[in-house]
This record gives sequence, C-alpha cells and structure tokens, in this order.
Amino acid sequence: MLIAVIGLLYVRPITAQIEPGRPVVILMTPQFIYAGSLDSDLPDYETASIEGLFSNENHGKIDNWFAFEIMLQGIFYNGLNVRPEGQMLILAIPPGNNRDAWLQIVSIIFDRFKIPELYIHETDAWDKAITPELTPGEKLYWIARDDL
Repeated sequence: MLIAVIGLLYVRPITAQIEPGRPVVILMTPQFIYAGSLDSDLPDYETASIEGLFSNENHGKIDNWFAFEIMLQGIFYNGLNVRPEGQMLILAIPPGNNRDAWLQIVSIIFDRFKIPELYIHETDAWDKAITPELTPGEKLYWIARDDL
C-alpha cells in the first residue's frame, strides 16, 4: 500500500490531449505563448515567450529559428501532449514578419513537424486567433503539404 502511494506521488499529471485531426491553435506574442484547441474559449497552455525569439520585442518580428523550433517542440510534446503530424495547425503570429520569415516558419513546420495543414494568421489576441473573421489589415494564409 505504501509503495502505491509513493508511486502516485511520482506520476506526472497528463495534460488533456486534443483529438487527432482537430485543429491546434498557437498564439505567439512577444510576452506570452498560448496554445490550445480551436474549440476552447481560453488557451489550454500558456508560457512566457522564449527570450530572444523575437528580434524586435515591440513588433514581434521572429528571427531566432532555433528558439522557434524548440518552442513548438515544447508545446506539441509537453504542453499539449499531441503528435503534430496528426494535427492541423493555426499559428497566430504578430504582424510585421517579412516574406523570408514566413518561408522559414513554413519550412520548419512542414519539414520538422510534418504538419499536414497550416493556417497562419497575423494577430495578437486569442479570441481573434480562434475565429475566422478578419478585421481590415489582418492576413490569413492556408498552406497544405503537397507530399501527403
């Protein structure tokens, strides 16, 4: 009995897993990173933004690609406990990233994580990331892997 109680103390809590095929939403801001299901009004996972991920903290321009990859790996495998190759991803990033940044984002997501579908949305709020309506000036791009 004592061994069972001690064993329970060492069991790590398992985060709720998003069903395979359901969209995963990741919102990146210079201060925080949020992640969860498209069905959630509130994110399931929240962490402080990785230092050095953005070159310009005021505008949210991504330029540390190693930190970006590590951040995604932590969200998928530790934060949400999902296998990324079975999930569609909605990635909400701060406005202001250039074409080269977009290409690098897509390359990492498709090549490293094998995501089948990707929506990239330029926004900085969770409620805007999970709703399809766009306000003037916002961009939403859909990209699918062609080698499925």
